[in-house]
Amino acid sequence: FKVINELYGMAIGDKILCAVAECMEKCLKGAAVYGRLDADNFAICMPDDKTYIADVREAIQSSVRAAFIYHNTKVYF
Repeated sequence: FKVINELYGMAIGDKILCAVAECMEKCLKGAAVYGRLDADNFAICMPDDKTYIADVREAIQSSVRAAFIYHNTKVYF
C-alpha cells in the first residue's frame, strides 16, 4: 500500500484497505480470523484444509477483482 499511498494519497489507500477488508469479510463469513500485520502484509488463520484454502483464495481474488473493476482499476495478484 506504500505505492498506492504515494501515487494516489492516503485517503485512496485507506479506501482500498477498507474495500479489501470488506471482500475478505464477505468471503470468509466468520470461518477465519484475518488482519493486516503491517504495510503490505496480511494474515488469515483458517482451518488446515487445502480445498477450503484454495476455494477461499479464489473467492477473495474474484471479489477484489470485481470491486476494483467497478472502480475502473486493474488488480494484479
